[in-house]
Amino acid sequence: METEELIKLILGALVVVSIIVGVSLFFKEQVIDFFKGLSVGNSAGIFLTLIKWGGRNLNKRGEEGELLRNETFGTLVAVICIGFLIVAVVTVYFTITGDRDIKKAQAVIDIFANETRRINAGEINNVIRLVPNPSSWRIFNFVGSDKKPNSCAGANCLCVCEKLSIEVFNVEERQAQKCDDKGVCTVIMNLKKSNPIEIKGGGVFVSINKVNGLIEITKKWVWALW
Repeated sequence: METEELIKLILGALVVVSIIVGVSLFFKEQVIDFFKGLSVGNSAGIFLTLIKWGGRNLNKRGEEGELLRNETFGTLVAVICIGFLIVAVVTVYFTITGDRDIKKAQAVIDIFANETRRINAGEINNVIRLVPNPSSWRIFNFVGSDKKPNSCAGANCLCVCEKLSIEVFNVEERQAQKCDDKGVCTVIMNLKKSNPIEIKGGGVFVSINKVNGLIEITKKWVWALW
């Protein structure tokens, strides 16, 4: 079982347990009173027990101080459980979304790896490709003395990664770490340094050329004619 799936199962189990605990704490006394008067195999006894339990519950609710205490405690538990549920749902959502983006990034990297291999082999000189997603991610290249992601193993590489939320303070090193945590990289021979390319909504056209023996990957402006 993959780590992501295990995390989802654990979160789901914790949510269920939290809800059960919250409900049981809120109705703790009522449940105990009900089962104390329960007579197995006696339907009439069960019916009477329900009536007695309901009556005792109403009497207890007549005690304003006790009622306030129980309701306050129950509300607190309910709020905590709901809060935990929201956090769990959001976490699972971003986990699933992140998994999808990684798969999309891997598909893009596979295309780049194949096309650059063909160019290095002399099969073609250049090619233009539409990169449709992951939206808002960027295409980075790490060349020469650049701080590189660990997945590049010190070699020149191309990566499709989630960009930094705040691009200040030690950006190069933090972006390399980001590409390890939330991105996909591949080593490319003869890669030339170029600016990052943002993948915006609707995608971006990317040109792959061989210039003076080096692979240059740049954004390509394509104007549609109607």
